[in-house]
Amino acid sequence: MTPNEIFEALATAGPGRFPRTALIAAVEQRETVTPLLLDELRRQLDAEFEPAFATKDYWRHIFALYLLAYFREPAAYPLFVQMGTLPGETLFDAIGDTVTEGYKGQLAAVCHGDTRGLERLIEDPTLNEYVRTAAIGALEVLFAIGELDRDALQDRLGRFARRWLDEAEAGEAPTDATAWVWATLVWLAAAIDAQALVPLVRRAFELELVDTWFAGGAERFEQVMAEHRNHPQPYEPSHGARLPGHPADELARWYCFQTPVEPKPTNPDRHPVVRQVPLRAATKVGRNDPCPCGSGKKYKKCCGG
Repeated sequence: MTPNEIFEALATAGPGRFPRTALIAAVEQRETVTPLLLDELRRQLDAEFEPAFATKDYWRHIFALYLLAYFREPAAYPLFVQMGTLPGETLFDAIGDTVTEGYKGQLAAVCHGDTRGLERLIEDPTLNEYVRTAAIGALEVLFAIGELDRDALQDRLGRFARRWLDEAEAGEAPTDATAWVWATLVWLAAAIDAQALVPLVRRAFELELVDTWFAGGAERFEQVMAEHRNHPQPYEPSHGARLPGHPADELARWYCFQTPVEPKPTNPDRHPVVRQVPLRAATKVGRNDPCPCGSGKKYKKCCGG
């Protein structure tokens, strides 16, 4: 396949139409395909992904994201960061659950230890909390692969924590989204045994800044850190704290690419079996909206979790 043929083959996909051959060819022809993929992301970002939304089953922008991350293409770093600054739910509409599943590894893959773009995402209170937590997760990936040492990671987490504490103590009311970001920071501090952050995290719990549903309460945090001090254990990377794999492998298992299975014919002489079908929301549910299942919890803390 020529680079242009690869590029065209990656335009659309769907059930039973996974472009494995084109993805493999793109990896084999990385040098000639990369400029086309970068141009695709620039075009989509300039229009806030409207061209992708306008075409049924359009996938080229997502394949570009996965390929450039696999290539560890440094020119993609500012584009990946720019994606995180898109307003509202635009990024989720454009790349779906990749925001929560793969974005942190993709950011880490293309930054090559330069954390300035990640810090920009983390520190911007106007951004979606899942974008900000993905950027924190990217710091963990860099630590897990040895491109950021413990002291450097602890220093960055400490700077975020001090700034957010200063803002809270100055009377700036924390939002629920910020509480989720705080929780991710606390979880990572515990995971890497960041003992220097214990006083800061303790104060954050006292000010009720941390979403305890995700991070656990102050007592649990103190317990974990005490266990680290008394019985040091090697760091264990969390789920997804790795660099992206080959896109043909990463994406092939996605349900949206599987060929639908035709239902088996039924025996007309048998009584039909009435199956209970779970109710689904008719409209898109925001992550901070009440869960449509009726639990009374926010969607992100219930069925959306």
